[in-house]
Amino acid sequence: MLKHPHYFQLGRISRTHGLQGELVAILDTDKPNLYSKLDSFFLEINQKLAPHFIQKISIRGSEARILLEGINNVEQAAKFKGVEIFLPLEKLPKPNKDEFYFHDLIGCQLVDADRGILGNVEDVIDASAQKLLFFHYQGKEVLLPLVSEFVTEIDTESKILKTSVPDGLLELYMEEPKQRDKNLEK
Repeated sequence: MLKHPHYFQLGRISRTHGLQGELVAILDTDKPNLYSKLDSFFLEINQKLAPHFIQKISIRGSEARILLEGINNVEQAAKFKGVEIFLPLEKLPKPNKDEFYFHDLIGCQLVDADRGILGNVEDVIDASAQKLLFFHYQGKEVLLPLVSEFVTEIDTESKILKTSVPDGLLELYMEEPKQRDKNLEK
């Protein structure tokens, strides 16, 4: 579920730098230099987005050093440590033909080759080992790895993901927890 439906998370403030209130942010993007001319962004403060204007920004790798207007010392800057940075979705560069953003998958209908309609993608979980599609199937929460063996076709324009769910995966989620634990022990 998107926290802020019309925005995407660009990164997170990781620490301060120097004594003049400069911040260091880690940008969660494959192309951080696309954001080297930002003049503002939104910071999530108390679960709400607040606009902040950038006085100076420099990017090296995935790190951005940022000086915000009105932040003049390390004490003021320290309050932003750990705060997430957001931008409006229209600031995202257009993906190439066979590329997509995870938020593009939310709301897509999952259609399995054998079972038909499974449900709609409610979230994409970026686990360390792999990406997972979260959806409900027959009232149960299900996680499906976002790999080409299981998700065979992605059409974000039509909002349809064609799948080939492996035998037993959905059944595993349908079992009651005690039965599932017994089956896993076998």
